[in-house]
Amino acid sequence: MQRNKPLKVLIPDGESFYLQKVLTCFAASGQVQLYVLSGKAYTAMRFSRHTHRFIYFPKPADDREWIGKVNDLCRTYKIDVILPMFEDRIRTLIALGDRLDLRDSVLIPGSLIQFDTANDKGLLAGHMEAHGIPSPKSKVAQNKSQLLQLLPGFRLPILLKPPLGTGGGDGIIPVEDRESLHQAIERELVTFPIVVQEFIDGFDTGCNVLCKDGVILAYTVQRGFLYDDKPFSPQMGLVLIDEKEVLEIATRLMQSLRWTGVANIDLIYDRKRRQYQVLEINPRFWSTVEGSLFAGVNFPWLYCQAATGKTFPIPLCREATFINLKGLVSCIKKDKRKLFNRELLWKQSTLKYALRDPVPMIYHFIWRTRNILLARLGK
Repeated sequence: MQRNKPLKVLIPDGESFYLQKVLTCFAASGQVQLYVLSGKAYTAMRFSRHTHRFIYFPKPADDREWIGKVNDLCRTYKIDVILPMFEDRIRTLIALGDRLDLRDSVLIPGSLIQFDTANDKGLLAGHMEAHGIPSPKSKVAQNKSQLLQLLPGFRLPILLKPPLGTGGGDGIIPVEDRESLHQAIERELVTFPIVVQEFIDGFDTGCNVLCKDGVILAYTVQRGFLYDDKPFSPQMGLVLIDEKEVLEIATRLMQSLRWTGVANIDLIYDRKRRQYQVLEINPRFWSTVEGSLFAGVNFPWLYCQAATGKTFPIPLCREATFINLKGLVSCIKKDKRKLFNRELLWKQSTLKYALRDPVPMIYHFIWRTRNILLARLGK
């Protein structure tokens, strides 16, 4: 019996941090041949055993040249699916979609309006208010004067968030009182425009989705239990759960955006109102996509199925615990006995995947050690 030919998948933004996470998921499927286009000549995943071909192409000044390179690679290698991972190149593919030869083989929003509404916290807040999606009270201040004018409409404490970015919590400023706000302004910590958002007392929850024209094709719901010491940092450990209320909110939100592609929706459970509220959307793959794999939902592989016109029932998400390598190290540091916990090491962490593909891990360790030494030497 002849085996099906592997799908040829082009990842056009291989310099992204998320490449390692996505490659782990593809390796688990065993049915993909991966071609990676990168704006960096050397990355850890260049040396991955799961990368069939790594193509270095310096980022050009004109994005049309980059699209041309993507088209060339698709023709040369007979690519089946294009899978972008990060906001920057997802937006480029939307903006220049008319120049893309394989436009029907990539799952991305149909317009920049859809993408920018999801990606910009200020635009998203207005969209959710208009569509009745539960979310914290949020307003955009364009300058210091507007910020001070908006302040009486909020009960302190509040959060100040840049409209774009904040990956890993960067740029988020908690404001406890007026004095701390003025100090942040005087120290030029606040950059404008800025989103003023009410502070919600609760716990974080995430909903990951794959959609087509606003219909959810696959999803997982996760709740963090292990975090870095840095405030607002991403989860290092999480549990995959079944939470119908979260799915209902995500369904309404994705329908209102007519979303196509993947998205990671950040929510918080408001203890006072006793309901989930949407904080923001990451309109891309996310750092814990391997956690969904542990729960039986392989988002990169399902993306390829949907992009090639395959239909499938919504995968059943089983309950699971997931800890990334950084979280695993943190757990062992706190309790050395966990070094001998087989359940933790082999069934709940990504250690087994790292050991199956060790060269990128070694490369990253050497690169990180070198940078630390250079920093200490002042070079």
